[in-house]
Amino acid sequence: MTESLHTDPDFSFLGKKIMEINSAIFKAEADQLLLPNNVISTLRVDVNGNIWFFSSCQKNVTPIYVTDFYSRLDYFNKEKSTRITVFGPAQIIPEMEAPDFVFGNVPQSLAERQVLLIRFKIEKAECYNLGRDEDDPWLQKLKANFQYWLFTGSGETRKLTFDLTK
Repeated sequence: MTESLHTDPDFSFLGKKIMEINSAIFKAEADQLLLPNNVISTLRVDVNGNIWFFSSCQKNVTPIYVTDFYSRLDYFNKEKSTRITVFGPAQIIPEMEAPDFVFGNVPQSLAERQVLLIRFKIEKAECYNLGRDEDDPWLQKLKANFQYWLFTGSGETRKLTFDLTK
């Protein structure tokens, strides 16, 4: 496996890849009775590294409204054999504090549908089997091609790791 560490200060590379795949499994390390694992659709990835999405919930999530909770998102695209796992803190955003871009995507009432708006801050991301996409950083393409010629052959698995905690 070819592995390398990257930064993505404006989240353009990660944001584009995440929006291409769009669907992920959301796993919160908060109380699973209140926030169960579920499949989400990404609304937006902003330039600050926040992923915005709706998640299903149980009726009373008031105890976890006030604090961030650590969670992960697993994106997978079977056609391209691409997987992105993203780790970081998430926060439930009350309906009255939702940003303007969300309003076109809001179900009639968040409370009636038992869904919550979640803002997830990307701290770390791992991208697997990205192939040789045209939007890969040029240095990464060069490095991957060189390593492919020397070491691996056709069964190469690539892993890009992004540490965005700084």
